[in-house]
Amino acid sequence: MSRAIHDGNETIRYVAYLAVGVVLAIGLGIVQPGEARALYHDRGYGEPYELAGNRIVFTTWYWVRPGQFDWQNDAGESVYANRNVMAEANDPHTHWKEIDAPTGIRLVVEPAQKGTFPIEPEYPWEADGIKIQALLQLEERIMAWGQCKPGGACYFESTDGTTWQRPKLGLVEFDRSKDNNLVPSVMGRVCYDPTAPPEERFKAASNSSYDLEAFESYKQRRPWSRMATETDPGRVHAIFGYVSPDGHQWKQLPDPISVEVSDGGQYVYYDPKLEKYVMYQRTYMVGPRAEGFPLKHQRWHAFGHRRAIGRSEASDFNQFSLSEVVIETSNDMAPNDTFYFCTYTTVPGAPEHHLMFPSRYIQAEDTTAIDLYTSYDGKTWHRAPGSPVLRPSGYGQWDGGAIWIPNPGLAELGDGRWVIPYRGDPLPHKYPRGYYAEDWGMAYWPKGRMMALEAPNEGSFTTQAFLAPGNTLRVNALTSRAGGIWIEAADFNGKPIPGRTFDDAIPIIGDQHRTQVRWKDADDLGVAPGEPVVLRFRMKKAKIYCLDFE
Repeated sequence: MSRAIHDGNETIRYVAYLAVGVVLAIGLGIVQPGEARALYHDRGYGEPYELAGNRIVFTTWYWVRPGQFDWQNDAGESVYANRNVMAEANDPHTHWKEIDAPTGIRLVVEPAQKGTFPIEPEYPWEADGIKIQALLQLEERIMAWGQCKPGGACYFESTDGTTWQRPKLGLVEFDRSKDNNLVPSVMGRVCYDPTAPPEERFKAASNSSYDLEAFESYKQRRPWSRMATETDPGRVHAIFGYVSPDGHQWKQLPDPISVEVSDGGQYVYYDPKLEKYVMYQRTYMVGPRAEGFPLKHQRWHAFGHRRAIGRSEASDFNQFSLSEVVIETSNDMAPNDTFYFCTYTTVPGAPEHHLMFPSRYIQAEDTTAIDLYTSYDGKTWHRAPGSPVLRPSGYGQWDGGAIWIPNPGLAELGDGRWVIPYRGDPLPHKYPRGYYAEDWGMAYWPKGRMMALEAPNEGSFTTQAFLAPGNTLRVNALTSRAGGIWIEAADFNGKPIPGRTFDDAIPIIGDQHRTQVRWKDADDLGVAPGEPVVLRFRMKKAKIYCLDFE
């Protein structure tokens, strides 16, 4: 590698020259703009960011500036990596400077609590109980699907998660009447696609076998995975897409959307930033077989494959690329831990905050745990510090053997709780038993306190510049009696806004849920909605869970 790459100042010049070269190449028509996307996004990169909703939750470091560190002389001038200045060891005239650098903070996750969903039986088809299995929050509406005993699959909706309506759908007959909220089936992994025609607004995916004769034609037209035909000789594994106008009546698309192995747990959604469909599915952490050796099908040979979670994209919902592994058994896990359901969802009110609740199968104990993974783009995923967020209950309990979150849907109720359904089994996953039993409960986080940015002692950080969704800031935070949070608002250039400095800040102390942030003589951010703003925080013995803008 050339000396220019190793040299600090020369590296800066190298990158600058490269950037100018790309711009000139585009301007001169040597390359087309699309060909430069490996280096530059069409919209450019960096600050200010734009929120898809009205909320920031600290699930990754994405919204926190890394800051800058600098060596400066007595005059306050930067001499950072300056080859024209020779500083002696312990030089009193060279000073270390921190600029918007985060200090004393960490990301932490809160464990979920367990409960039941707040819908009580009212009608004969619900007399023996209601088990909610899937949620979907669409702006002001929460859609819920489940099982009503003895009626079967059923549907509810609400605007606050407290009062629930039972639409009379007229789809399923019960006691010689269709005047009820029963549906033919619960699809489970349901997403809403605002870009689709009305008859295809709701989408889902599910694995199944593909007809062998139809597959012969398919593989001439589309990519396919060899593993789809090798896993079970004589069977072709495939993923089929489903569309619906209302989430109740479903139509299967004629061709698979992908031919690959996916042992349940697929989820699809439309990503407005990518302008593409994205699918997550259960796949395998496995490599190619050496040439010249036959495929073995003995039971124990199959255990050389670790289940993982894959991701694929599509411009057309009918045709997805083959998946690539995005979550696998990490180096800090046991070597025989694997993954089942991926359970993708987003933070309520913040659709660019991507979450996943994979069910991790702990084979060494024949049990499961629910981890929390977070991402800022849906591609790069990290396990949240403090995972798992949900574990089985004690021996003999209805969810004491294994727990799962097979269907997505994190929703925010009117009381501030974030909730998601989960399934519990009384016996371990592979335990021999003469019957199969399961029940459903609700995992929840009071006041939406799932993950926080914490300063155990004293800490500080600065947000990335972003376009303010509103000029009123509310904070969801918790501090000790000896702690507090102080907030400063600055413009795009980092200059404090008059009247919104740390000296003007009224501290946030105690248990504060959606509390309005105020300064001595101001109660707004000092910028109009849609203008860039930067927020600086000083914290002491405090957790910040969420920032809301109005």
